[in-house]
Amino acid sequence: MWAAVDCQPPALTTPPCAASNPGCKGTEEAGGGSRSDFDGTGNHRIDFFYTVNVPAEALFLDEIEKAASVNKNFKAHISYSSQDGRLSVPKIVEASGPVSGKDIYMCGPFGMVMAFREAFIEQGAKADNIHYEEFNFR
Repeated sequence: MWAAVDCQPPALTTPPCAASNPGCKGTEEAGGGSRSDFDGTGNHRIDFFYTVNVPAEALFLDEIEKAASVNKNFKAHISYSSQDGRLSVPKIVEASGPVSGKDIYMCGPFGMVMAFREAFIEQGAKADNIHYEEFNFR
């Protein structure tokens, strides 16, 4: 899962994320955003990428779609690898724009996260700006 977050909302002079990352303009996992980013009251631009193999595996799809419907700044990119092919860094860049100068937050199986990390670096992201949480299937 990934989401691109523009931490420079037009209505604010100081980005809300400045305390943790001064001047950030980033790509951030949904868990890193505030609740207001999902309920329609936030000012962040979020491109949220969520991929599973088949629609039946898409947990929390109702919540993701609701966030997209109530927040004009939240764009959900739902993909099913069985239909759309695997999510890739080029697909993310195509939808969200260049990754240089952004923070990237990811979660997923370790091997996938490491492969995406390297691909993001090749696309211009700084290694220090790439953050991840891993999970594995049992």
